[in-house]
Amino acid sequence: MAKRERPGGDGGSEHRTGGVHISGSQVHVGGDMVGGNKITVGGADRELERLFDGLRGSIESSPLPVTKKTALRRGSDELEAELKKPEPDLGTIQRLKALLAEHGEAVAGAAMAIFQYPPVATALRAALSRVLGV
Repeated sequence: MAKRERPGGDGGSEHRTGGVHISGSQVHVGGDMVGGNKITVGGADRELERLFDGLRGSIESSPLPVTKKTALRRGSDELEAELKKPEPDLGTIQRLKALLAEHGEAVAGAAMAIFQYPPVATALRAALSRVLGV
């Protein structure tokens, strides 16, 4: 395997700064902001990945015809990609939610678990607030 070097090239510790710096009326944000209430959907989220694995499992184990399963798999993949965007499209989310909800209890339940997952629910509320201007 190739050796990976840290930025800076010296192999030693790297210096990073981050956080919120407020000076008068100016606010500067830098680095990774991490806290107990960090709200993100995009990127790596193991719980969200687990929920989508559950949705895919529900789709595969459902008694639906292959053509419906194919459409649901595509919808699941599209939903996952949309939720990872910085600003998910609410119309797309609603369309995919309806698609998943109308195909049996197991598929609908697995889809609802995704929408009830707190980071997803919070991100969708924030997107709705931006659309409504509140």
